[in-house]
Amino acid sequence: MKIVLTTLACLTLAVPAADAQNSAIDTLKAKATTPKQAQAAMQKLSTGGPDVLVPILDAMQGTNPVTANWLRGAFEDAASKVLKSGSKLPAKLTGFVEDRTKDGRARRLAYDWMLKTDPSLAERAIPAMLFDPVPEFRRDAIELLLKEGTKQLDAGENDAAKKTFQKALSAAIHDDQVKQIIKPLEKLGTKVDLQKHFGFLPAWSVVGPFNNKEGVGFAAVHPPEKDLNLAGEFDGESGKVKWKKFSTDDSYGNIDIAKLMENFKGSCIYATTEFKSDRAQELEIRLATPNAWKLWINGELVFGREEYHRTPNSLVMDVYQVPAKLKAGSNRILLKICQNEQEQSWAQRYQFNLRVCDKTGTAVREGAAQKSASTNR
Repeated sequence: MKIVLTTLACLTLAVPAADAQNSAIDTLKAKATTPKQAQAAMQKLSTGGPDVLVPILDAMQGTNPVTANWLRGAFEDAASKVLKSGSKLPAKLTGFVEDRTKDGRARRLAYDWMLKTDPSLAERAIPAMLFDPVPEFRRDAIELLLKEGTKQLDAGENDAAKKTFQKALSAAIHDDQVKQIIKPLEKLGTKVDLQKHFGFLPAWSVVGPFNNKEGVGFAAVHPPEKDLNLAGEFDGESGKVKWKKFSTDDSYGNIDIAKLMENFKGSCIYATTEFKSDRAQELEIRLATPNAWKLWINGELVFGREEYHRTPNSLVMDVYQVPAKLKAGSNRILLKICQNEQEQSWAQRYQFNLRVCDKTGTAVREGAAQKSASTNR
């Protein structure tokens, strides 16, 4: 018996460290992993030294948020122990940060930790990330351009400043940064079309109101859901209704339904428009509304949410982000917007805005999948 136990012990010691690390990573990625098992796997990885860091980051590719959080914890524990031991993080993490094919969460995680030992990384890497698929990197790159443009303005170098701010705008996807950019641009004589920059769709055909008393309208199948006949006439909540064209000049594409029709409390309306795509592609439909809603793309229901007046800021950009598969050519977008019967002043908004963009939030124009650079010079 002693001989057998000794032999087993030797075999256990002979297992390569890499195999043990891979086994721990596999445990974290397994769907059936329990919290106790995950903790044990993280503890095993935390002692792996510098060599375990890149494999952990690679394992984050395509994982769900829960698995990504386990792996993030394992990476941070391991990286922290490496630094506390007096060692440096491996230089190959820099290459991982710069590799756009890697998982964006993992790239940003590696970057944040590399800054702890190599602050110069920001100056070296960030300028090349203006159109990076990771929004945080893009934001950092634009921040550098904002500082550069401001210095140029202060020095009276207006032409150079204008080019710098326009370069920043061409990649800007965050509303607060766009506002920072357009302020000096407008002073320099360049007007920015925010609708085009963000990809808001301003022109719609709207029909209604249909009944939503006591909330029945969200589940009800009103005529536009059966037959999207833009020349048709339907039985509405208070009489015959027809499709009416409406276009907004609001900078953020807001459509105010309450101003389009009367008797809108306890009602629902339908709004439709077309989007022309140059090819079949996967994009995002991003919308905001304080009302309940459903969304169809080319006749297929893709998402809906029966919630009213969720927050005071429910009409800011991108409250909802819906993946959508568009076909080449014309794509029909249909929205159902439901208003309830609440009488409070804060419950009177009956609005929506909608835009088309890629996964980074960069606007996609009709007829072309291109980056937004919407300035009228």
